Amino acid sequence: GWLLPELESSLERETDFRGEQANAARLAGLTQLPWVRVPCIYRDLSTRRVVTMEWVDGWKVTDRGALEHAGISPREVARAMTELFAEMIFSHGFLHADAHPGNFLVARPAGSGDGAGGGGEGVHEAWKGAGPPAPALPWLRGLVPSWAFWGRWGAGRPAGDFDLVVLDHGLYIEMDPKLQREYRRLWVALAQGDRRGAAEVSRSVAGDRAADILPVLLSPQQLGRPPLASDVQHRLRSDCGVATPGQLSEFLATLPLELVQAYRSQAFSKGLALRSGWGNGAWLRVTAHWAHAGDERARQPLHRRLGTELGLLKLQVQLAGAQAVGELEFLLEGFVLWVLGLFGTSGGDL
Repeated sequence: GWLLPELESSLERETDFRGEQANAARLAGLTQLPWVRVPCIYRDLSTRRVVTMEWVDGWKVTDRGALEHAGISPREVARAMTELFAEMIFSHGFLHADAHPGNFLVARPAGSGDGAGGGGEGVHEAWKGAGPPAPALPWLRGLVPSWAFWGRWGAGRPAGDFDLVVLDHGLYIEMDPKLQREYRRLWVALAQGDRRGAAEVSRSVAGDRAADILPVLLSPQQLGRPPLASDVQHRLRSDCGVATPGQLSEFLATLPLELVQAYRSQAFSKGLALRSGWGNGAWLRVTAHWAHAGDERARQPLHRRLGTELGLLKLQVQLAGAQAVGELEFLLEGFVLWVLGLFGTSGGDL
């Protein structure tokens, strides 16, 4: 498998800081998200064994209390993190391969001088992104509420006015373009509830076993519904043969490395979304939007861009509608159980 060779290669890359300098500069040049910030690296003070970079004060992305005290919404931080990894996976394909809370900070925008953040001298403004690609046909945005369908695509900075600082650029994965296209298709199928389509794409990228496991692993619950009970999730994974950490690790070792890193990165951003209260449905809407759009629109002629925009609109309507129906069903179920409780009757008595 790829595990041992990748470990050897990653150790060599992480101890050569010239690679980290190159990765940081490349990410800064690729990202189009204006709130993503890559600390400046001082090349004249850096070598193969030493890297010197801008100091940035900030808060941990998981420190909900500190963020709220600073007037920053943890939900907006979760949204920004989701978009960061969605852009890496579905757009430019240059993926940070060490996603954990210690490698990201929330800071005041560079130069703001307000509270934490506002880095030191030497910040390369050329490293700042120009913003995510705006819809090819802006008038479409006026037809529907932005909060329901469009996420933060083209909306500028997240509410709260902060930077998401990306640290530790020692490990990155370059996604294979063909695999990236298939992974986009997989996520659109999952978002639309097309389990057969998701299974077909999974089979094409990783074989028959993946066709059974990947749709469950990536989306083990119905869109918009409350999370499945732990025993139901366990049964679904048991049916697929990935109930234990060992079984899951064994399965992941059979997948392409890029797919594994994408899965891990998305698991990190989704966990942050759930802990912040932003929720699974919102996370899935933003992820599906990026998966559907990818980086294709910038290269399409006008008539193709129109088709892409209409497809995005249809997908976002489906996602928002499914979530609304799920939330209504959940509320009705709770109301019925409350009424039954008044009469001393349990749901099992019906």
